[in-house]
This record gives sequence, structure tokens and C-alpha cells, in this order.
Amino acid sequence: MTKPELPILAQTLKKLDQLEHNPQLSAKSLADVLALDPALALSVLHHAVHLPRRRMYSPITTLLHAAMMMGIGPIRRLARELPIAENALQQKYVQGYKTALARAALSGRLGSFIAHERRELEPGEIALASLFFSVGELTLWTAASEQMHEFERLSKQPGVHPQEAAYITFGTSIGDLSHTLVEAWGLPRLLQETLDPHQALSIRDIGPLLATRLARHSMAGWAAIQAQIDLKACSRHLELDLSSLIHQLDELLLSFNKEVPIFYDITEIPSLIGPAVQKPPQTLTPVCCQAPDLDRLKLGEQRLFRAKTRNDITNTLLETCYSGLGMNRVIFGLRTEDADGHLHLHADSLSGADYDYGLHRFSLPIHQDDLFGLLMRKPAAVWVRGTQTPKFIKLFPKQAQDAVQTDHFFCGSLFENSTPLGVIYADRRQLECALTATQFTSFKRLVALANKRLAQLLAHNS
Repeated sequence: MTKPELPILAQTLKKLDQLEHNPQLSAKSLADVLALDPALALSVLHHAVHLPRRRMYSPITTLLHAAMMMGIGPIRRLARELPIAENALQQKYVQGYKTALARAALSGRLGSFIAHERRELEPGEIALASLFFSVGELTLWTAASEQMHEFERLSKQPGVHPQEAAYITFGTSIGDLSHTLVEAWGLPRLLQETLDPHQALSIRDIGPLLATRLARHSMAGWAAIQAQIDLKACSRHLELDLSSLIHQLDELLLSFNKEVPIFYDITEIPSLIGPAVQKPPQTLTPVCCQAPDLDRLKLGEQRLFRAKTRNDITNTLLETCYSGLGMNRVIFGLRTEDADGHLHLHADSLSGADYDYGLHRFSLPIHQDDLFGLLMRKPAAVWVRGTQTPKFIKLFPKQAQDAVQTDHFFCGSLFENSTPLGVIYADRRQLECALTATQFTSFKRLVALANKRLAQLLAHNS
């Protein structure tokens, strides 16, 4: 797909016709309509970015910029060239696609709310990234409808995270697909950077992640046990007390619900006031556990041998631990030193933790005698097994325990010769998906290969 041509909603064409004859038409009212149909918004953004002589103007980074650049006439013509969802998809998949469009549109509106609450200089950029955060899902509804139907069924099961449902269904991350698409379509660089699922998000870019999470929870009736966790994360992000956040979210949902029956043919989204958001239980039996893939493990080892840069090495190591070893979450913590000489580990890149707010913002001090301090002394790999390894648990910093919410994991240190680079962390999220000795043997081998290649690159470049 050389350019985005996703099916748009029939109602969108009617709305554009009404706008064209509205004497009070403005770029904002046009952008507001586009935001209700992410499929059309995507095509409009692509078209605006790639207009001839586009370089003469400042970059387009918001939907409002794109609407101002194109105007109602060209947008109507573009819309009429695109397929109509109600006609282009098999009838049994139309509602699933329209629901995904509604969720993306709601995510865009939530992103705008979050950006305004944080007083961002350009809220429209956050709204745009929120609108397209799950563009991979929209694309898959048109290209692999049956699999998307299965993905939605699986992701609604208790204890199944969206990225795990995607891996089980597609063998890859939908976040990876979203990032690949926006890169291939040449969409704004800020959008590309925010949608990169392997890079830990900045505090600014956390907004689209939270918006996407809250949109999914709201469309599911706030029934997911993760909903309360994400609401509290949003509360901290916005520095709002939870009751104030819930009140403002309900006002936003009330406004969005006015469009729901017109555009998407779904029931109104329930408010947060009234039904109690479920509290996460202490344990939850998973529906399924990711399985190791020996072919991907072997391919990952080969790629480590050929890696050309430090980033190639760490990214390959993350991806191989995730897809080859069958880990659910893999994080590379980069070792840094502040102006006062204090050492820290902070999240640099990750796999399988696309929706884990806390892990994107993971940062903690390194103390000489804690687990990470010991790993920084020499290349090593450890398997922490809860009460079976009391020494390691005692050394595991509480701040890290609070972030990962498990005491069963693998951890290894990466070095550039004698200089510590950071730590690779991998877990299976839930105890029922137990780690095995075979996996740890492979993990140790991968960490050793990464360290060997880091040393080779350093010697080659010196």
C-alpha cells in the first residue's frame, strides 16, 4: 500500500456535503469532521504532506494544518475517490471496522484533552498521534478481517494484553505495523517517532498511549481490570485527582456520544460515574502463554552476529527475547550518569510493553550493592525466581519491583569491553506462564553474543 486508502464512512460524505454549503465553514469545523473519520483523516494528512511545493511551507503536524492546506473542495473530491466501508468490507466485518474507527476517533479526542490539560504548546500534535496510534488495527481490518475478528475476541479475554493477543494472532506487534505504515507513507516525523513501539516514550508522547488505552477501556464498558490502573496513571500524568479526571472524562464521553449513533452504529459509551471500575486482583490466570519460536531465536542469533551498531544489537536482543524466547516484556535499561556523578538506569527501548505506562517512564538510581549495581561490575545474567532466590529478591530495588509487579524474571548486563552499557530485563508477566531452564540458557547465550558483538564493534571503530 503506497498510500493510505482505507474505507471511509458513508456518513462522512454526507457531513462534508453539509459543510460545503455552510456559510460558517471554517478550517476547524472541517478538521473536526475529519477527526470523526480517521480513515479519511489519514488520506487527507498524506495528501497534504505530499502536495507539490509542500517544502515552501512549514511542516504539517496537525489535522487543522492539513484542513487549512487543502480546503473543503479537494477534501470532498479525495473522499469520493476512497472506498466506502459499508460497501468495501464483508458485511460481517463492517461493524468491527466501524467500532475500530470509533475507538481511534475517541482516542484522538482524549489525546486532545490530555494535551490541553498538560498545557502542551501544540495540542493538535498529541491529538494527531492519538488518532493514528492504532492505524495498524484499521489497516488489518481491511487486509486480514478474519484475523482481526479473532484478535478482538482474544483481547477481550481477562488477563490478555493487546500486544500479546496481537502476537498470538499475527505473530507480530500491531504497533510495529503502525510504525512501518506511517514511515512508508512519509507522514510527519513527530508521528513516526511517537508510534515507534520499541522506543521508550517521552513524557510528552505518553499522552497518545494513555489516550489509546482509555479509549479501549471505555469502548469495552470499563470492564477490563487494567482500566483502574490506566486511569490512575492518567491521573498522575495530568496531576489531577482521580475524581476530577473521571468527571472530565464523563463530560468528554457525553459529547462524543452525540456522534456515536450517527457515524458508528454502536451503543453509547458508558460513563465512569455509576458503574465501579474493577479493582485488579492479586492474581489472574492467563488465557494463554506465548510460546518460544526456535526459528526466530536462531534468526535473532544470526542477526546479532551481523549487527552494525549498538542500537542494532540492543534492538535485535529485545526482539529475539520477545519473539524467539517467548518473553512477554523485554526492556533495555540504559546506564547514565548525571552531573553529580550519580548513576541511573532508565528505559531506553522495549518489546511487548507497548501499553505499560510505568515501564515507558522507568528510571531508577543504581546503588553499588543492589542487583543492578552488581550486574554493572561485569557481564552476567541472572534468573530471579521469587522466594527460591531470596538473595536476589533482597537485592532487587523496591522501585523496580513496583514497576514490573513480578519477582520472576531474567536480567543480564551489557558492556562495551569494560564499560557497563546497561541491563536487559525479560519476564513473562504472570507466574502461570513460568520461565524455564531452557529459556534461561538461551537468554544467557543471547546476552553473551550481544556482549561479544559490542566488543567487536568497539575494537573495529577504535
